[in-house]
Amino acid sequence: DEESIREFLEIMLKKEGYEVSLAEDGAQAKELITKRTFDMVISDLQMPNMNGLELLKYVKESSPDTVFMMIT
Repeated sequence: DEESIREFLEIMLKKEGYEVSLAEDGAQAKELITKRTFDMVISDLQMPNMNGLELLKYVKESSPDTVFMMIT
């Protein structure tokens, strides 16, 4: 949920050739995940509207092959 961390990760991952989608919080991330599949989700633990553990549960139920990385 921290904008500076999102922007840093976006820059570094794009520099390595990855396609990146950003979400400001867990609820927005869930909305993105309902629209397409992702190879990997990087999430903060504490976020507004839906915490990282709730998002992890949703991702693993809807797309079990998606790698999930939690950071704090």
